[in-house]
Formats: sequence, structure tokens, C-alpha cells
Amino acid sequence: GIHIIQFTAAQKSEATFYRQRHDLFVHVGSDWLQIKDYFESDADVKIAFQDTDPLQPNTETDIRALIMQGTPNDSFVGFYAEPNATLTGGAGDDLLAFNQNGANTHVVIDGGTGNDWFQSQATETDIIFGKNSDHDAVSISQYDAIVNIVINDPTLSVGDVYMANEGAQLYLAIRNSTARLDIEDPSSLINGTNTTWQVKVNAESVDLSTLFTQRDISNDGVVF
Repeated sequence: GIHIIQFTAAQKSEATFYRQRHDLFVHVGSDWLQIKDYFESDADVKIAFQDTDPLQPNTETDIRALIMQGTPNDSFVGFYAEPNATLTGGAGDDLLAFNQNGANTHVVIDGGTGNDWFQSQATETDIIFGKNSDHDAVSISQYDAIVNIVINDPTLSVGDVYMANEGAQLYLAIRNSTARLDIEDPSSLINGTNTTWQVKVNAESVDLSTLFTQRDISNDGVVF
């Protein structure tokens, strides 16, 4: 039969959806609801909110789209168990995590505005970055990976991006902008692992390792 879970005091825009393996987690305010085997079970489970048409509750197809979208507030968007995804944070300080590893996995991560944290185990990760990105950070835990930092802005060129360090923290930045992307555990730039980092500005590209060697260390003299 059909099972309907009703959130009578919350609208859909107030909820954050998170997938861990085959389970669905719904986060509303300080409350969590875990639905075991939601994406694997044969049961027909639909979810309704205060602003949902009672005759058309949210189906699994609706929820699959929602689990990859953040909210105007601080969001946690996590994805697991499928090879490709696009994670969008929106406004606020977000944590966007793609936890599916293995061959031929690809994720696009767009934090939007706010100070965001990105985690990826994909073999290829595209990070959307720009002048309005604020202070973000990225951690790549896949050893043999391709990481593309994508900047789509016709007013910018590869000459407008640079690398610097603040103490031991290495970061990518855009000139005449406060946008900054911290590179956590940048061993692939320093020790030459198999992970490839590129910055793509419109039709141009530059290896992050090139920007690393060109960085200005005159402020503190730190050498990696």
C-alpha cells in the first residue's frame, strides 16, 4: 500500500534531505527523521509537508532531486550510492559531501554564496568557484582523481587567479575579490601524487601545480 509521512508544522523549503546508502534522512529544524531502505524498499512511501497538495505528496523521484539541493540557510547536502551527482548549496555556510568512491564517479559541487566546505571521493570533481564564492574549502580523499576548479565569468582570465598561503594553509584566490578556496591536504601539489588539479576560467585552463610554484611567499616565507 501507500504510506504517507506528514510534516504538519513544516514547509518543504524548511527541510534538508540527505541520503546515506539506501536510507533517507529528513532534517527539519533540530529534528531528524531516518527512513530505512527508502531508496531500496518496494514500499510506496510518500512525504508531505504543510504546503504540499494532499493529493500529490512527494514521490521518490521528487526526493531524489531534493537531496542534492541546499536551502537559503546553512545546509548539509550529502550523497552516496550513485556514480554521478550535482550538489548545490545555495546561500549560507554549507557542507557538501560526495561519499561515493570507485571508478567512473563524477560530481559537480556548487556551494553558492557563504563559507562552504566541500568533500569528495569521486574520480572526477568539478568545483564551481567565482568572485561571489566567499571563503570555501575543499578536501579530496580520492588518491587518483581529477579536480577541476571551474570559473565561468567573462570578465576574468587565468591571469586573475593565483595561489598563496597563510601560514601552512594553501589557498586559491581571485584578484580584486574576497573569494578564497582553501586546499586541504594539498599533498598532490607538493609530493606529486596521481591527483590532477586544474583551474578552468572560461575556455582557458592552468594547472594548479603551476600556480603553486608561482605563489608569493614573501609575506611569511613558508616553504612547503
